[in-house]
Amino acid sequence: MRLFLRPLEILCRRTPRARQQPNLKPIRRLANLNRFNHRQQAAVLPMSGLSGEAGRPNKRRRIVESAVYESTMTRRAGVKIPQVQLSSEEALLRTLLLDTVEYIRRKNNDYPKEPGLVLRFTGGWVRDKVLGVDSQDIDVGISTMTGYDFGLALKEYLDIPENLEKYKAHYPEHALKGVIGGLHKIAANPEKSKHLETTTIRVFGFDVDLVNLRKETYTDTSRNPQVEFGTAEEDALRRDATVNALFYNLHTGEVEDFTGTGLADMEAKLIRTPLAPYQTFKDDPLRVLRLIRFASRLGYTIDPNTEESMCDDDIKHSLRLKISQERIGIEIEKMLRGPDPLAALTIINRLGLYDTIFSDHLSATDVDTSSWPVAYTLLNSILDETDYPEVPLELRKAIKSFLIRDKDEKYRSWMIAALSPWAMVDVKQPLTEEEARKMVPRPTRVARDGLRCEKKLTTLLSVAVTRYGLISDVKTAYVSERSDNTNTTLSDDRWKLAKLLRTLGADWRLCFIQAILLDVMQGKAAQAVLNDYLEILKFLEQENLLEVTNLKPLVNGRDMIKALNSKAGAWLTTALEIAVEWQIRNPGRTDAEGAIEEAIRRKDEYQ
Repeated sequence: MRLFLRPLEILCRRTPRARQQPNLKPIRRLANLNRFNHRQQAAVLPMSGLSGEAGRPNKRRRIVESAVYESTMTRRAGVKIPQVQLSSEEALLRTLLLDTVEYIRRKNNDYPKEPGLVLRFTGGWVRDKVLGVDSQDIDVGISTMTGYDFGLALKEYLDIPENLEKYKAHYPEHALKGVIGGLHKIAANPEKSKHLETTTIRVFGFDVDLVNLRKETYTDTSRNPQVEFGTAEEDALRRDATVNALFYNLHTGEVEDFTGTGLADMEAKLIRTPLAPYQTFKDDPLRVLRLIRFASRLGYTIDPNTEESMCDDDIKHSLRLKISQERIGIEIEKMLRGPDPLAALTIINRLGLYDTIFSDHLSATDVDTSSWPVAYTLLNSILDETDYPEVPLELRKAIKSFLIRDKDEKYRSWMIAALSPWAMVDVKQPLTEEEARKMVPRPTRVARDGLRCEKKLTTLLSVAVTRYGLISDVKTAYVSERSDNTNTTLSDDRWKLAKLLRTLGADWRLCFIQAILLDVMQGKAAQAVLNDYLEILKFLEQENLLEVTNLKPLVNGRDMIKALNSKAGAWLTTALEIAVEWQIRNPGRTDAEGAIEEAIRRKDEYQ
């Protein structure tokens, strides 16, 4: 039987005017731990309050109610009150964490009762929960202990057999998920603006980060903050955005808005910093990228004053200097794997941040982004079938069906678009033969050195950029021959296109994406470009050549050496390629003899 409990009340402070910063107020205790009993019935309450992400229906969730424990805020009129409802798994996690608090207090009789050990879910989980979006990643803010010490206490508590059995008895449906995983401590790195030491732990299917509430103090002479234990309000005010500064108090079951503007900004769909934006970004420039990511993910607008500071020259310099390439790359990948990469790239372009974020550390060459919007807008219309009057929808859908097969290819196509301005530099200012031997293409350098992207992506970028001229030449020749009714044989067409794909390798589809974007960035009509590539793709489909890069040769090296009664050498590569060409030109033949005969006939071509 379920008990329907009263809606949980949200306490928050009065909203300051847009240009004012929140006024710090002293903590006001409403109750103490002795009044708290967290083992109460779960109840199902309807989700209400702030509007969620587009297309996501509000869901029903379980919520565990407890007595009031601590709050620091007063009511604020004019803000719709949301109700956070915990799923049964989240309720289980909440119970475990609060039981651990009780265990710590019983174990340490001298543990101070004031201000007491208070746990809160913090940041993105709270924001997403208010929006009605589930998340398996939960940050737990701890008032008076380090995350590592609390994690050790949690493991110690569960090492007691009867404690573990207690959870299995109350929640048998979750017992098989694994109770607790490894405890990992991630050290802070203030030199690269990573100031929080975090302990991660896997509990009941959740990835949980344990960290104490923080207060950070910066000086003009050092870019490294002094970090110390702080209040919940101080921890909220140091965060990157007001919508990410909401807390969920595990003891009271209440959402807490210590910035005074978080809930209102969610209603207004606004991204802004809790404190003065310039100083916020100066302290941690990575927040510039994080705000862009949140704005694109949530469909929110960035506050104009915040945007002004984001594109300040001092902030750009700090972003280049203080933040590691790995962290920049992680943020970019999250943007491009997110729900709206177009919005992220549009913001980057509008704020003039391109050469700051996508910087080539080995070259002082200026990058021109004037044609960049053409590329990422066209790609978005292909991938998400959005409105694009210049190109019929059916044409864009056809291109997508041929070239994009999964989420990873979608992400890599967005990375290609993101780096296309650098690819244009290579197209307009191609490397000399000597430079090409010593240097990789500029998009590859930016991805490898500036973003620390994986080798799979950097290899793709190198092929896509260096082979753009070849792709363009083969495409132009093929389309011209068709339009001029040039008398070419089917065998010749099969080999020319198959050879192109085999030269490009397994990622030839994404190489085509790069070529399409570079074509339109040079002013070619998008519809004509897509029609040309679609003509080639349809031919490849008709001739069963779409997977030609996976073709199994009829003749292997051992067979060729035996047939020619020769020793292995440089000639063998050419001979095997001739055999593959014969195989592609003669799709009806499955015997190796014909391929070997062709290799023998063209023996004079061996190197």
